[in-house]
Amino acid sequence: MFLLTLSLFSLTFSNLAIAQQKAISVQVYNNPQEYQKATGKKIDKFNEAPMLADLVKQENFLL
Repeated sequence: MFLLTLSLFSLTFSNLAIAQQKAISVQVYNNPQEYQKATGKKIDKFNEAPMLADLVKQENFLL
């Protein structure tokens, strides 16, 4: 009986903890024009990641 009560107590509190977490929302845009239309912000330029540029300089193409 004790184990059953302990199990139910544990499940109740774990469910409460999950219910209190905030949902994460992610917005995905198919192209820069959609992003600009939705946010009003413009992407002026694109840059290569510095880490990848270093790998290219080292001719290290196997990640």
